[in-house]
Amino acid sequence: MARLLDLPDELVLEILGYIDCFDQPLRTTSLRGINLVNKRLYSLSCSYLYSTFSFFAGVPYLFLRTICQNQDLARHVKVINWDYDTSAAESLSYTPGVLAIKQQFRLDGVREKLNELSTLGNDVAKWMQEQMQIGRLYLGDLRALYALLLFATNTEELIIAETWRWDDHLYWFMPINHSHTDALSRLTSASLNGPMRLQNVTSLLINPTMRRLELTGVIEMNQELDRTFDWEEKPWEGLFDKSRSNIEHFHLYHSYVNLNDVKVAVRYMKDLKSFLYQHEANELSNAFIPLKLDALSEVMKSQSHSLVSLHIEQQDFERHVDFSEDFQDPAIIYKTAQSLTKLVNFEMSHITPTTTGIHTPEWQHIPANLECLALELGSLRCYDEDYDFMDLQQSLEALAARKRRGELPSLRALTLKRWHPWYGCVPRNVEYIKNVLQDAGVQFSSEPAKIGSSHSTGVDISWVELQTEPDWVFVETYLFDVE
Repeated sequence: MARLLDLPDELVLEILGYIDCFDQPLRTTSLRGINLVNKRLYSLSCSYLYSTFSFFAGVPYLFLRTICQNQDLARHVKVINWDYDTSAAESLSYTPGVLAIKQQFRLDGVREKLNELSTLGNDVAKWMQEQMQIGRLYLGDLRALYALLLFATNTEELIIAETWRWDDHLYWFMPINHSHTDALSRLTSASLNGPMRLQNVTSLLINPTMRRLELTGVIEMNQELDRTFDWEEKPWEGLFDKSRSNIEHFHLYHSYVNLNDVKVAVRYMKDLKSFLYQHEANELSNAFIPLKLDALSEVMKSQSHSLVSLHIEQQDFERHVDFSEDFQDPAIIYKTAQSLTKLVNFEMSHITPTTTGIHTPEWQHIPANLECLALELGSLRCYDEDYDFMDLQQSLEALAARKRRGELPSLRALTLKRWHPWYGCVPRNVEYIKNVLQDAGVQFSSEPAKIGSSHSTGVDISWVELQTEPDWVFVETYLFDVE
């Protein structure tokens, strides 16, 4: 059946001929009703069609031209998904990084159009001429995103797929944030995939409307020759002095950053509710950066009045740590957690030297108000067939006893995570432990690491020789990142 939109004009007029107003011209109620419904449908569809702009569905310049010319449409934009190098984008009729003639976009052309618009348009045009280099943009150019944000002033969520071609020695978003405060005035959530430095997103850290900031790949990178950082001219901390951040959820995934910088940013957050940090070595880093638990403890203390959820994870730990120099007692974190009066969810990589056997935290340091606890035992990251798990089982039984005595009244869930999958189950008698903890009112679960998620789990069964004698199986193993 043909859609109404696809019908020729003659047929549409023929259909309208059956409406009573055409037989009796003075009766226009039905036609007017159609007109009003059409306007309502248009209004409703605009809110849906323009609410999310996804770069990977096509180049942004036609969309940018549309909202430049029509502020009524621009106000519908709530989410910007800036993903310009995906398989979806590559399937279109252009090569990433190279624009065809019809897709070339010049900022001076936009400026000319802006000069024809209202006072706001003239102001934006002047700003673009003064602050941004005029010329062709490459695919995914940060300047194009700036221009989009200048018009889509109702944007509430910003998603950036990656920032490889963005200059890592500059403050991002700072030019538009200083010159046009409306550009980010409604932004509440941002998710950026790096690589990046923490200083790059300072403008988002101090944005008063920001509530959730998720960053992936925050790294202490090597500094390029002949490049100076924006924050070398004046102390970075000075930008936080004039404002207090309203961020409630601050998450750093797969990052390798100096915690002293994190401490500066977190200290100026009014009421941080959720903090996540995944410490993972990165080849772009300029040096080895250990996870300093004492610095992490200071980060936690600065938000002791509001922190509800805390997640600390150290990935691929066994490859990068000399325990004789870098090991710090995890009790530092657990003791600090006791001062977090609102903490209910806590997850931590409980790292201990592998030579000392399997260790669990001293349960007396667990905050009494904690509801959910997830632990990664560092000694279980590497497979050892001689482990009998008796000390772990006894420790979990002791936890159940504390729960029954009322010392951990709020605890309702305990999870052991990311142990080596070759163990099969942790602990060995997992059903027994589940029943013991369940009788005490604690739901217990045990989750293995994914094969290949770390150096130690990179050894896997690659194939099984099927043409063998009965009851015989040949297994070939392979290694990732053999140095």
